[in-house]
Amino acid sequence: MRDPRRPRLPRMPQSRFEDEDTAAADSEYDDEWPPAPPARRGDGGSFEADRNLLRVAGLIGILAAVILILVLPPISILDRGNGGTTAAPGEVVTKARKSLPALPEGIEAASAFYDIAASASNQGPATLTVRLSQQTNDGRNLAFYTYADGQWERLAAVEPADGGRAARGEVPFVPSNIAVLRRTSFARTPGLIIAPGQTPDLAAPTGGVISVLAGAPAAGGEDIEISSQLQGGLADRYLGVSSATLAQAAAVNRILADPNAIKRHVDAIVGAAQRTNAAGVHLDYTAVDPARRAAFSSLVEQLSIQLRATRRGLVVTVATPISANDTGGYDWGALAAAADALWLRPPADPALFYEQLEPALVTRRDSGFDLRKVSLVVDRHSHDHATEGTSALSLQDALATAAVLQARVDQTITPGREVTIVGANISQDEGDSGLRWDDRAKSVVFSYAERTNQHMVWLENRFSMAFRLDLARRYGLGGVTVDGAGQDDALPDVWNVVARYLEEGKVHLEYPYGPYLQPQWVATDGRIDRGASGGLAVWSAPNRTGVYDITLVVSDGVIFVGRQLSLRVAEPQREPTPTASAAASATRTAIATATATGTPR
Repeated sequence: MRDPRRPRLPRMPQSRFEDEDTAAADSEYDDEWPPAPPARRGDGGSFEADRNLLRVAGLIGILAAVILILVLPPISILDRGNGGTTAAPGEVVTKARKSLPALPEGIEAASAFYDIAASASNQGPATLTVRLSQQTNDGRNLAFYTYADGQWERLAAVEPADGGRAARGEVPFVPSNIAVLRRTSFARTPGLIIAPGQTPDLAAPTGGVISVLAGAPAAGGEDIEISSQLQGGLADRYLGVSSATLAQAAAVNRILADPNAIKRHVDAIVGAAQRTNAAGVHLDYTAVDPARRAAFSSLVEQLSIQLRATRRGLVVTVATPISANDTGGYDWGALAAAADALWLRPPADPALFYEQLEPALVTRRDSGFDLRKVSLVVDRHSHDHATEGTSALSLQDALATAAVLQARVDQTITPGREVTIVGANISQDEGDSGLRWDDRAKSVVFSYAERTNQHMVWLENRFSMAFRLDLARRYGLGGVTVDGAGQDDALPDVWNVVARYLEEGKVHLEYPYGPYLQPQWVATDGRIDRGASGGLAVWSAPNRTGVYDITLVVSDGVIFVGRQLSLRVAEPQREPTPTASAAASATRTAIATATATGTPR
């Protein structure tokens, strides 16, 4: 019998023109894959394979439009309980209690407390809707909680629904009880970094600094350039001033060489904060020359004095030291004394995240530095490390790269013919690594060669995020700041992991379930046999002509992304019967009719 809590994968859309609604409505479920993951335990702590919400994103067609299909049946808890305690097949019964168990400090109730009785068919991942006690359209820091073993546990972020009369959210399983609670304060300081023109993700925790990276040092002089994408003022947000390019980093180090230029630059930053009505400044200069260390401390001290005079805050980014005993251009003690907080940016290369961060934190802690004034910056973006450097990309783009497929065809595909299909970037038979867990970087990774360029792609999701937050927990850092915190469905949903850490200081470490990392092949007809490594398959064409789709589905353990390849099966070319005069010049031409809708490398 099928595990009722096991997520089920709907088929991929059969046609590139099939829309999301049709695909969702016509889904046929495969009870064999993905398999239900068993719990397991890892070294050094309690780990278990994740069996949380699964999503399927199909990248179909040349334009690779994303189709997102949620495998989540809707369940509403809108004061409709019948007062009973058991549920008939397919039914959910709810009953509101007269009171809630005691709430921890910093949390307030936003709904009644409901007991839930659900039938076996409603025990898996679900979208829940719960009636609120008071109508509100303010979804900040609202979440579903369940009460078990004498304590409240956060389930998932929610957003207002039904005109603010209810809250809706996705849960990994239907709990035995539920309430909507609002966090009013955090034990650790939250921070968010967004781009100009963006709004924070609706599920992101608020209450700390929100930095909008809209400012940059001008290439010439000491002025600040404000992005044209910044619409209106910043109000309760901070103006982020960053040196993201080589030219901007050079401008900063040029300014730091001249005390008078430092003063003019400080005046320019303060003026920009006043013009944008910012609540403070986030100084994000991550390439300060070690020879300018004292000058940078002086800049921050002068900036702090002027900002405090106008009742504005200041947070300063410090880069991860290359070595444990050398903080480069950043005097942590002087900067912490001047600024309200330090935001520690990890190395751009995920492979160096723990190797460089941990020794630096150990040294700072052992020297007596108060790490509670430091927030760890974590990024929702995945990263591609290649010959020319490391670049950021979305999780969906990273998986789309992993799902590129190619057919090895040099002539017409005839009925019954076998065709080799290759996952161009994940085929271990071709020398690629395939999707795997990287214990060094604590994330899912794959590597592939593109001509002479070797790529290593690390996928950022809630598994890797949990390990990063555990680093902050182990060293007692004062908070966490999420970069890439804007509303973007192509980036991973890590908010429940982040919020639980900020609220409770707890991190649940999980590995992705191994079989989910294995590529899967789907054909609309014919037989497809997966190779030993999974990155290569052999398709036996059906015994009739037509156009057929082959889909390669890959996963990071949370979402499944597929790319399709359309192949045409045609009757074999027939040679005309040669005449006596034309026999010597008759030729035969083989025509390859396969067409790929995925983008090959």
